[in-house]
Amino acid sequence: MIEFCPGGAVDATMLELDRGLTEPQIKVVCRQMLEALDYLHSMKIIHRDLKAGNILLMLDGDIKLADFGVSAKNTKTLQRRDSFIGTPYW
Repeated sequence: MIEFCPGGAVDATMLELDRGLTEPQIKVVCRQMLEALDYLHSMKIIHRDLKAGNILLMLDGDIKLADFGVSAKNTKTLQRRDSFIGTPYW
């Protein structure tokens, strides 16, 4: 369960606006994504499907990372995975 994100996903927003994000917008999204990933990794969680469609926008400009369906818990016994999962180029 995640709170409602009225701004929608970043990929849908770019399609709707028919343009990419500006550099200042990219800076905010990347900074917040790195903060979210830092937190997840500190909790030993690997997201495994980062992409614009899984970055949701709040009206205040904050982001929420979504879709943990293929995430994994990183443990000392976690085997190296040989299969590809996620989205290419992300």
